[in-house]
Amino acid sequence: MSAVERQYIDKFSNFLATLLSLRSYVREQGLFQRRLLSVVVKALEYYDYYTRGHSENVARYATLFAEKLGLDRNTIRRLFWVGMVHDVGKIFVPQHILNKNGFLTSEEYELVKIHPLKSFELLNEAGLEDIARIARHHHERYDGKGYPDGLSGENIPFESRILSIADAFDAMTTDRPYKRGMDLTNAIVEIERHSGTQFDPYLAKRFVEFLKEGTEIFVKRGGSQ
Repeated sequence: MSAVERQYIDKFSNFLATLLSLRSYVREQGLFQRRLLSVVVKALEYYDYYTRGHSENVARYATLFAEKLGLDRNTIRRLFWVGMVHDVGKIFVPQHILNKNGFLTSEEYELVKIHPLKSFELLNEAGLEDIARIARHHHERYDGKGYPDGLSGENIPFESRILSIADAFDAMTTDRPYKRGMDLTNAIVEIERHSGTQFDPYLAKRFVEFLKEGTEIFVKRGGSQ
């Protein structure tokens, strides 16, 4: 990690601590938390330019999918906010790794894998325990081969399983310096191929239905078909 990156992380941590200390002066905690999360997202976007569109896309996919599933308003609201901030822990990953123009080495990948835990720690410290728990487990796999805790099946929080599919779908369909984003058809094939291994099979099936019934969602986001 460079000195500049270390300095940025220190400044961000101090900034977040200051915001948290102000919480006791705010009467409406819900309003404060929404503003806090918005500020955190903006700060992360400056650090990791890939996060800008990604966080918004994941929040959008997760909430629209939750509506498709008929989930309650509180769950949908939670999924929106966790979609926006699930990657905030990446602030602790060196910037040159996050923005690398190529594939990661195994050592670099191990550093990236700390971000769900760091997201959990930051959000938990902000008093957002429910959102923190969902963010912690968004890289778990249904077959138990994910991280950070190697949870499997229904031991993975339901909302984390939803977030996992939304997160993966956006990663599949987004252009990166080292790859072209998939079109919708190929992304659906990938989701179906990883059903029961990476993804909850029930949610994978329903997400594919969601995509097929509402392809304009993908088009609006800028993807190709």
